[in-house]
Amino acid sequence: MTRWKMFGSNALVAAVLGLVPVAAITLVGMLLLPFVALFIAVACSLAYLAGVYFVGLRIMSAFASIDSNAKRVAVLAAALVATTLTLVVGATLLIVAVAIGAVVLLVRALLPASWRRRTQPVERPWPQETIETTIVNPPLGSPADPRPGSRHMPMPPADIAGS
Repeated sequence: MTRWKMFGSNALVAAVLGLVPVAAITLVGMLLLPFVALFIAVACSLAYLAGVYFVGLRIMSAFASIDSNAKRVAVLAAALVATTLTLVVGATLLIVAVAIGAVVLLVRALLPASWRRRTQPVERPWPQETIETTIVNPPLGSPADPRPGSRHMPMPPADIAGS
């Protein structure tokens, strides 16, 4: 019997979570989507409360017998307090996280971007001066190639070359 209860609860969770995309597809569903989200939040809270109640009932039965409805109501009240505290802490953490994110976005928007990026060095204009140089090893065939026979320096005449 326990397996069938577990199957039913899993099927219920799948059906409830499946409502969101189906509701978002239709025009009427888009209007009802906030109510579907609220229904899901309430259903999850009630399921959490039921789980805490059953766990609390199990823990209390280990210490004392639970034979009256008054003891069951006391366990339910303790479970309700525990659930409320848990939801308050979770909501507080969510609000703090959203507030920190908002502050970070505000700081990034208000402070100049210069402190976040390194400045590139300013390019200096050309000083309009030239430097006289001499080519040490000129490439072959260049006008600065002093070797005879290069295409820019003609070969000496044959009578001078032979002497």
